[in-house]
Amino acid sequence: MLLLLFSGLLLFANFGISEHDEFINSTFFERRKHISTDGPYIIYDEKEGNRVIEIDSKFSIKEYDLLNKKQFDVHVYSFHKSVSGNFPVKLKDTIAIPPSKYDLNSDILVLSDIEGNWYAFKTLLLNAGVMDNNYNWIFGNGHLVLLGDFMDRGLNVTQILWLIYKLEDEAEQTGGKVHFILGNHEIMNLEGSIYHVRSKYKKLAKKLGVGYSTYLLGKNSELGRWLRSKNTIEKIGEYLFVHGGIGAEMDMKKMDMDTINSQVRQYIQNPVLEQKDEFLFGKAGPLWYRGYIRDRGDSISNHIENVLNFYNVNKIIVGHSTVSRIKSYCNDKVIDVDVHFPSDSKDKTTIGQCLLIKKSGEYYRVLSNGEKELLFEDKF
Repeated sequence: MLLLLFSGLLLFANFGISEHDEFINSTFFERRKHISTDGPYIIYDEKEGNRVIEIDSKFSIKEYDLLNKKQFDVHVYSFHKSVSGNFPVKLKDTIAIPPSKYDLNSDILVLSDIEGNWYAFKTLLLNAGVMDNNYNWIFGNGHLVLLGDFMDRGLNVTQILWLIYKLEDEAEQTGGKVHFILGNHEIMNLEGSIYHVRSKYKKLAKKLGVGYSTYLLGKNSELGRWLRSKNTIEKIGEYLFVHGGIGAEMDMKKMDMDTINSQVRQYIQNPVLEQKDEFLFGKAGPLWYRGYIRDRGDSISNHIENVLNFYNVNKIIVGHSTVSRIKSYCNDKVIDVDVHFPSDSKDKTTIGQCLLIKKSGEYYRVLSNGEKELLFEDKF
């Protein structure tokens, strides 16, 4: 008990050093028995009535009338006041299934694998010029591509999802676009494989007597409906965007983007684990494949050429496979944007990177402080 208390005091004492790394400090707070600030969860329930559930700063569960919550504030949970914040969200009138293909008419900014880290996500969006300090979209007609795995591990998953939801509508108003591509962790959350989910979410579901995946994120919840509308693979101009990639076994099936997206979408509407498509949801599929980064030699080069030709693109942009900085592979045909957050809490600069693809053709790493580095000035 004394050791646990001493560990907690150390964490509080070091807030000035490591408030950015929620993965480190939150480990201590996972031992708490009570729930944490979260929500809102908006549930459409014909039998029990519509519900809006949120947990306030005193860790009390509050419920509201949905009719009065067409616009609501989302409260960010953090260990440090400078990271905390609130932002307003307006409910969408409709949730539409996005196209699989887009013309390229502007700059593209790409990032992935945020995994519930609010500080990293907020910092990257601010310093890359996507939003202002009031969480408003300022990227004009730019395309923001979020390449999956924004769920699990962190303590602000719900808040991050609501911010994406908000920016999505605002981008449309200026001719821009937010593309939220599903990753393996989104699929796991929606199908009930929640062993990477922080205990705060499980504790809330247990206290309410409901399922986390089937109710709080179920197909009758606003966030659940929104997530289930998303694509797994998209093409923007000459670029293919997918969380993991298309492996050789998957490539042999020659599934077009609409087919992939519709089949994944059909599965997460009614997930039955035993009936998963072994190719689509397996190690060679778009959610889990890592071969572009791990494999070498003529076979992977030939495979990549086959994928590029089939989808009629020049480059494939992926996340999922962790790299120390944004890198290109296979003669610059593949770019990996999954820059992992630091395990050393004293590192105050490396909290992720974005890939900026200029309409004029230049490629840049955007660092967390907003500085830009030409991507192809060196080779890997």
